[in-house]
Amino acid sequence: MRRNEDSFLHSENFKQRTITALALTVILILSLAVLDGVIFRVLFAFAWFVAIMELYAAEITLIIREAEIIRGGDVAVPMLYGGLILSVICICLLFSYEEIVITIVAAISTDVCAYLFGNALHDQFFSSRPFPKTSPKKSYEGIVGGVFSCEFALLITYGVLHLQTTNRYIVILIAAPFAAIFGDWLESFVKRALKIKDSGDAFQNPGFRFLSFTNKLMAGHGGFLDRLDSIAAVTCLVFLTRYIP
Repeated sequence: MRRNEDSFLHSENFKQRTITALALTVILILSLAVLDGVIFRVLFAFAWFVAIMELYAAEITLIIREAEIIRGGDVAVPMLYGGLILSVICICLLFSYEEIVITIVAAISTDVCAYLFGNALHDQFFSSRPFPKTSPKKSYEGIVGGVFSCEFALLITYGVLHLQTTNRYIVILIAAPFAAIFGDWLESFVKRALKIKDSGDAFQNPGFRFLSFTNKLMAGHGGFLDRLDSIAAVTCLVFLTRYIP
């Protein structure tokens, strides 16, 4: 176990992910703190545009290669498009500051902690994997770590924002980490259906190469779509909970 932790912590990918994640965290905090989150909404719109283009470029590349989409992709791809479209409408136009913070905290805490726990503890307690075909690197250890970390982060967020524990926020507390995990799984399934490893790979298509510079902004993270998948799913959940009495 110790050898596995050392190789994980000293891997080049982990170093890249860490540096990029720290930089994005600083930008995230500053953008949320200024002008009641207006700057964050603008940055999110840019990230959303790049993510949509990654998804579209991957589809176009598959068509050019005259390859068939993997079974189930004809449903999963529109679902991902729908989640992304709803997320940009909600975060840029509909959501209050509190709703944006809750969405981002839930998605990021689940993603980050699932990654950390999954790499540090994978196969230590469970011998099987939850999604062996669509996302073989995901582990039950990572999922459990991500779920509990999200719950803890949301409880702290509720306290900081002075939110009352209404039925709506209880549902978000319970369901948010699972929504984030579903979003991550859905995007992994779509990537498999479109035959790409990282969402940023889609910009290798000559027609979209002008956007390849965005890959450097997400070094070690695959692409913008790889980071917005969980946010899109949690956004949909938070939006639907608006109708809870």
